[in-house]
Amino acid sequence: MLRGAIAVLLIYAYGHPGLEAARPAALDTPLQGFHRDINAIIADGYRAITRFNDDRAVAAVKGYATHLETQLRGED
Repeated sequence: MLRGAIAVLLIYAYGHPGLEAARPAALDTPLQGFHRDINAIIADGYRAITRFNDDRAVAAVKGYATHLETQLRGED
């Protein structure tokens, strides 16, 4: 598992546009595409995690607002 993770990390790093001069021309397009795909996956994961936290926060605020509203009406 660790060796696989290291291999993926090395392939990801090798696909960085800054290393374009060190890559053979035949590997340039696939490695850059791999690099873009990994960046897109990371961005989507980050958006999903922050969206999940936002939904929890909104639900908590709605719960507090409902509780406060019932207290203000005197319906305790």
